Amino acid sequence: DVMARLRVNGPDDAWERLKQITDWFAEIQQAGGYREYYKVPERGTLQGGGPPGGLGMDKEFMESVLLPQVMLYGFLGFTPQPEGFRIEPRLPKDWPALTITRIAVQDAVLDVTASTDGLEIKCRTGSAKPLRIGLASGQWQLAVMDAKGQAAGASASHAVKTAADTISVPLQTGQVAKFARR
Repeated sequence: DVMARLRVNGPDDAWERLKQITDWFAEIQQAGGYREYYKVPERGTLQGGGPPGGLGMDKEFMESVLLPQVMLYGFLGFTPQPEGFRIEPRLPKDWPALTITRIAVQDAVLDVTASTDGLEIKCRTGSAKPLRIGLASGQWQLAVMDAKGQAAGASASHAVKTAADTISVPLQTGQVAKFARR
């Protein structure tokens, strides 16, 4: 639902729906969990609501992992690619930035922050080969910094014209790639 809203109605509508879902989850937690919440018949039933523990879990058909995926694949716009990833954030107007940590891609583990004016990619664990990063169309300025915030190479300007255009970025552990839209 949230991913469809993001694609069709935009990030602000998707964020409104996500807030409704988090409010509902807070109600469930206040009630003492799913079983207690759904003891009230007017609230409906929980999917998979037969005898508990059939697979060693309670309510084994709940798609609890799907919702967080909207943060990575939806709002951050992260798409894995054969030699790296593409990233095209779609942030709601109320969000100054979004950070997703510990994204494993290729041999690297990254923290990615998207804001209204750019991207920052921090390398927790470096890759043996450069990452190929696809960005939204436009002019981008890339600066790579070391763990102490010092330049780790020359700053470069990149023109992204099509979805096939990528920027090759060699990142070592502790380095940060900063992309600013020009």
